[in-house]
Amino acid sequence: MKILIVDDEENILKMLKKALTNKANHIVITKTIEEAEFFIASGHFDVVISDIKLTGILGREGL
Repeated sequence: MKILIVDDEENILKMLKKALTNKANHIVITKTIEEAEFFIASGHFDVVISDIKLTGILGREGL
């Protein structure tokens, strides 16, 4: 399973990555919608976890 995690808070990214490491064979973490869009355009993800309120944009509007 390939998971993309988008959050602007480092501690949240680390916690989610640690919690999901045994569930996924590939985890990509990013802090911005722009980076997330790049990763989505360049590959398939089974799951995308995004902060609803990212800095400068609402996460639900960005993706």
